[in-house]
Amino acid sequence: MMDDDAPKSVPCGQETRGNICLTHALWCPVSMIGRSEQPETGVRRLDIPRGQPGHFELMQHGCRDWKFVTDLTFQALAKGWDTQRISDFIRNFGERRRPRARVLL
Repeated sequence: MMDDDAPKSVPCGQETRGNICLTHALWCPVSMIGRSEQPETGVRRLDIPRGQPGHFELMQHGCRDWKFVTDLTFQALAKGWDTQRISDFIRNFGERRRPRARVLL
């Protein structure tokens, strides 16, 4: 495998509030024609010891608006949402905002 074909992660920011640290990145599985990045956010709970369940969770959400993802994630975690529910909400919200095809008569 050539070095260009190796998976890559591009850091896109990090923010800590209270005992939660969010780390944003674009995961690039392989170099392909076109875009193959997957926006992801790692949720690290600083009050849980490393290696314990719940210490780190990864959300694949498909949204590149990092401020939106950060604010929404912190608000949802404060309400008790799990990371799967948050990533599903972000993905569905993004699809609702996508322009729809129109039929011209």
